[in-house]
Amino acid sequence: MSKQAKTLTAAELRRALDYVATRRHAARNRAMLMSMYLAGLRVGECAALTYGDVVDSEGAVRDEIRLTPEQTKGRHARVVFVSERLRKELALYVKSHPSADPTRRLFYTQKRGVTGFTANTLCQHFFYLFRRAGIEGATSHSPRRTFITNLAERVAGAQSTMIERGRQLLDTTRKLGIAHTLIAADQRRTLRHLAGHEREQVGEIETASHIHGRFFIGLGFHWA
Repeated sequence: MSKQAKTLTAAELRRALDYVATRRHAARNRAMLMSMYLAGLRVGECAALTYGDVVDSEGAVRDEIRLTPEQTKGRHARVVFVSERLRKELALYVKSHPSADPTRRLFYTQKRGVTGFTANTLCQHFFYLFRRAGIEGATSHSPRRTFITNLAERVAGAQSTMIERGRQLLDTTRKLGIAHTLIAADQRRTLRHLAGHEREQVGEIETASHIHGRFFIGLGFHWA
């Protein structure tokens, strides 16, 4: 069983970016690292990117990158969504390294020029980059694995939040149901009380009328 790649902590990512900033090709290396870290690109997919994949006809970074079967590991086309953070990273790189040729590789190499990296050369590039940055155990697969781990944690957190909100809603519904039952019961008691009070008043009036009638009859008055 192959060993899984190391995930990068926030501090290790910062260390890698700080190291990149002090070396040649800083803009390119940062853009490649952030593309894999923020979008989950595989090394081969990152190496195969062209300007046309990332930049539209107006020169703006696309909202999504559509990879062809030839660019992916499994030979299946897929869409990679570009976050706002990654869009800013790529925009800075494209601005510093513009190209009018949409078929040109996005990430150049000093030796291969416009043909760019291969999957193997980019693997080696990041292996040594992490080693020189002092990040033990990190490989070219680490940025993608970190992306997947972070995504899984966010999904799990969202699910937990949804479950908790569901429980809260259920609890609130139950409380509202109990409150409604109590209010309805109180209303019924009030109505019964009022009905009883009205019957008492009617009884009192009937009794008073009966007494008064007998009084007047005793005086010799008769009702028409």
